[in-house]
Amino acid sequence: MKLFSFILTSLLVLNISLSAQAPTDWVIGTQYNKGSLVSYEGIFYNAIQDVPGSVGGTPDTLTDYWVDIFSSKPDDDPGDPPNIDEPGSDFNSSNLTPPDATTGAIGQVAIDDPDLAETSTGTRIINISTRGKVVGSEDDDALVGGFVVRGTPGSTIRLIIRGLGPYMSSSIDSSLLLADPIIEVYDNKQQLIAKNDNWKEQFSSTDPNPSTTLNNGSYEVYTNQFAGGVGLNDKEAGVLLDLPIYNDAQATEQGLTGFAGYGIYTVILKGVGGTTGIGQVAIDDPDLTDNGSGNRIINISTRGFAGTGDYEDLVGGFVLKGPAGGRKDFIMRGLGPYMKLTTSKDIYLTDPFMTVEKGQTVIGSSDDWATKYSANDPEPSTTLNNGNYSPYTTGFAGVGLQEKEAGLLMEMEIDSSIGFGIYTNTVKYSAP
Repeated sequence: MKLFSFILTSLLVLNISLSAQAPTDWVIGTQYNKGSLVSYEGIFYNAIQDVPGSVGGTPDTLTDYWVDIFSSKPDDDPGDPPNIDEPGSDFNSSNLTPPDATTGAIGQVAIDDPDLAETSTGTRIINISTRGKVVGSEDDDALVGGFVVRGTPGSTIRLIIRGLGPYMSSSIDSSLLLADPIIEVYDNKQQLIAKNDNWKEQFSSTDPNPSTTLNNGSYEVYTNQFAGGVGLNDKEAGVLLDLPIYNDAQATEQGLTGFAGYGIYTVILKGVGGTTGIGQVAIDDPDLTDNGSGNRIINISTRGFAGTGDYEDLVGGFVLKGPAGGRKDFIMRGLGPYMKLTTSKDIYLTDPFMTVEKGQTVIGSSDDWATKYSANDPEPSTTLNNGNYSPYTTGFAGVGLQEKEAGLLMEMEIDSSIGFGIYTNTVKYSAP
């Protein structure tokens, strides 16, 4: 089974993460400056304005002064996090039953950092996750998230990879959720790297031991304190992995001769026993220093079902980290038609629609990537379609980004009040 074929040259609930600044224990009666980070009852809070010592109450109740930087439960409709379609990704859909074209089809949500320098510090992706519907037991029924990392050849990047579902029950009816997610992580040659069903338990003797990795007490914000203290459900999946950034020999072994300094991986999210429901695949970089090490995530795209029912959008969330006020361009795309050309299957979205949100505010929309959707959206001729991004547009996947696919190039920023940039990229079945 072919999961991804990568051609580099034609290349929430949001899970928010630990802060780069070490938080201190909150003390009643203490004056805190804007930007201060404190820990209260196991949750981290950021001061969004100066906090006088005379103010009564605790951080969880003083919402005018403090924000829980890890709380990102899904709202009524919108999304949770991220994605990977690598330019050049090619999917095998031979086992997928064609969906009813009036209710849904297979789409893809993609987020790219076009800065391909070998080591690039500063503003970067530290979290990507995609919420979508797992519709069956085959690989093509699953949420399939491919991701690309970039950095120093021969080094590694530590990532946390999770398969989620039950934690969203406070926002989505539990009968709609994926009750028992299971994940598999593969390298570019489709060799299984790791598998996990329940994050506290080692799946097999060859898989990471949670007690010495994800559950060793150093990653609480991704486990027991996740989503504002809701915590991972015991049935949710998770692994911590040190993934290679290929040197020359490793790149050649992976079928990527000439592409040292990259790592190409895939995570597949399904339900145990073929169960179905709304799930979420999440990938986190726990290095939350402002500038990072230079090793980073540069692409994620998730393929999955997009329909017209409740919670059937593909919702890709991503979190940026970098110096306060830092800005950087990112590419967001909503895909479907190109996959028909690469697979000859009539099971894909024919005209996906995409929105980009910051919080609850839509900051960009796209229906056809080369055409401006509304007056407030970026002008394609001076952004994504200005000739500088052909690996993501006309050179994409060997067939090019199709006219009816969606895409935006937008400058994103680190919110200086919280130290992160938090965005959502939603792909819908069609335009409203």
